[in-house]
Amino acid sequence: MSLLVFQKLLLIEPLAFQSVRHGRNAFYSDPRKKLYVNNLRHLLRPASTAEKLTIYQHLPTEKPVRFTAHFGMRLPKRPKDKAYPIVRPDLDNLLKPLLDACNGILWKDDSQVVQYGDGTGKYYILNGNKPYIMIKMEIL
Repeated sequence: MSLLVFQKLLLIEPLAFQSVRHGRNAFYSDPRKKLYVNNLRHLLRPASTAEKLTIYQHLPTEKPVRFTAHFGMRLPKRPKDKAYPIVRPDLDNLLKPLLDACNGILWKDDSQVVQYGDGTGKYYILNGNKPYIMIKMEIL
């Protein structure tokens, strides 16, 4: 049995970043990732004192969690399969910065995410709607 603790719509374009990249004889982290994670953290924080005292009162949790994320993205220009376009970015690279942004806000560390919820994936928006990330966290 799980307890739904947190659900939020983030109006931000989903971006994908690898943990580290290999450059000339060295490994480095993409500097744009830090800015993107900071923007996500800003959107994840409570917007008001009332929100902090209600929704966020038991967060960050130290318990194991199930995390669900829907990434609403623009449809690729020429997808081969319109129902499920197989295109970049990879789902795991979309999840990495989001999980990092949730550290210290929803949970102590992203190692507490032990399951991904049904529906975690990339969804393609139509009719000029804006890109988004919908997240849901359940304590197990």
